[in-house]
Amino acid sequence: MPLVRSAAWAALSLAFSAASAYAGQITQTTNNLNFRTGPGTQYQKIMTIPAGAQLDIVSCGQRWCVVNFAGTMGYVDGRYLISAVTVVVSPLAGLQLQ
Repeated sequence: MPLVRSAAWAALSLAFSAASAYAGQITQTTNNLNFRTGPGTQYQKIMTIPAGAQLDIVSCGQRWCVVNFAGTMGYVDGRYLISAVTVVVSPLAGLQLQ
């Protein structure tokens, strides 16, 4: 049976320069977060996503991420997201420790 390990990545002050690494992951907000129609504060606010809510990242730029929340696509500031990744590790057959 494979071992399952979980790791959490805090992205509070990091730009999402490696956006593809986050795409398709379940993510949580760290604070109440404005959900917008475009990538910037000048765009209309759709709603406020509550702190701790789960959302799906579609893609990210350097700061703004396209996300799916409650069946709606929109933009959030990626600095306020935490991603959790599950890694499956297979046991090594015949491994002998010395």
